[in-house]
Amino acid sequence: MKRQKLPQSTCSHLPRVQLLLLLVLSGIANHIHATCSATSSVTQPFPNEITVLRDAPNGTVLATARVKTEISCNSTGLKLGRGQDYSWKVHVSPSNQDHGKSSVSHVRNTKTEGIGIRWSNHNHNTSTSQVFSKGPLNKSDTNRRGIHYKKKTMLEDTFELIKTGNITSRVLAPMHYAMHYSAPPGGHIYNQPLYMYAFNPSAIKAIGCSFRNASQTVRLPDVSTLDFAGTGRAGDKQFNIDLDCAPGTSIRARLSDANARGNTGTLLSIAGGRNNAQGIGLELQRQGETGAYVLGTEFTSLAARQQHALPMVVRYAVNGAPIQPGEVNAAATVELSFD
Repeated sequence: MKRQKLPQSTCSHLPRVQLLLLLVLSGIANHIHATCSATSSVTQPFPNEITVLRDAPNGTVLATARVKTEISCNSTGLKLGRGQDYSWKVHVSPSNQDHGKSSVSHVRNTKTEGIGIRWSNHNHNTSTSQVFSKGPLNKSDTNRRGIHYKKKTMLEDTFELIKTGNITSRVLAPMHYAMHYSAPPGGHIYNQPLYMYAFNPSAIKAIGCSFRNASQTVRLPDVSTLDFAGTGRAGDKQFNIDLDCAPGTSIRARLSDANARGNTGTLLSIAGGRNNAQGIGLELQRQGETGAYVLGTEFTSLAARQQHALPMVVRYAVNGAPIQPGEVNAAATVELSFD
């Protein structure tokens, strides 16, 4: 019995993921004796669209943004107890919304299903870092950093959007995180708003396909060496490469020789073996087209829809060497690229 095997393999690129970061700073009204103010700059913003590979593993980083914030405090006239001068803090607001722990370590859920956030903070004054998203993003007693009550303090925040589950195309739910600051208890300021990070609603595009008949085996009929007289081809067999795709996914496909990756001819090579046939290979053709498929070349792009059936024909074909009867085993790999 002759057979031709087509194992599943995917080769896709994940397009650059993008999200727009809108930074909102809330000014602090002058208090009687002491205030802090903050000025932030976005050093690496999210662009305004996130493109997600539907079948990417959980934990995949979808986008990263970095923001630097300089905090200045004026403690003139503030009555501080002994040993309290350096106990000022900036911390997450207890009014922030927290959506719980995700399935990925150190990542909190967001309101958008399948997308979490990892939030890390680096204090340049102390050269220390802290991952805020290890715990709730409204837990101010643990998610806090020391700030100087006289000098400027530089903080750098890194926000990463993380795939935590199934994702569909939608608009990213709004996210915002307020920061407060605290002076020592007993002073004129305690737990006051300072600034806020806010993220614009952004379009999420989930793309990708999966095989409905992965690793299928196509069995060709037995033929005689006499069948190759004339055209040098025999034993045509039809089969489909069936795909399920996320809505809106456009794909490009190519087939390559699994036993000879550099093969750019029209014949799949026959796997080595004592009982294998000689002088022939397997030829692929897209059903409805003329001429053999050239291995490694890209199919015409397929329109964006949820299901595809790529109709193919495979057959025996001579390669110019003397034909010797035997088994014919070949394999092709299907490679997909998504837009």
